[in-house]
Amino acid sequence: MRGDAIIGYSKVKFANYYEGRHYKAGEPAPKDMTATSKSTKMLFEALEPGQNYLFEVRSRGTKGTSEWSAPIPFMPR
Repeated sequence: MRGDAIIGYSKVKFANYYEGRHYKAGEPAPKDMTATSKSTKMLFEALEPGQNYLFEVRSRGTKGTSEWSAPIPFMPR
């Protein structure tokens, strides 16, 4: 059985799209993104229920690429 997470975030002026990454708590953050979205919500699928995850988002647009957000913790059930 796998769980999903929908992460929401604020719109960023001049952003064309958003990149997201997730990783298990206690592990290093991956260097690359694991999801993209043009909206202010991003779906992450096939997560282990009961496992603590951290999610980060950044924007990409006409003004460049932002830094990754502060980690957002979540545990799928």
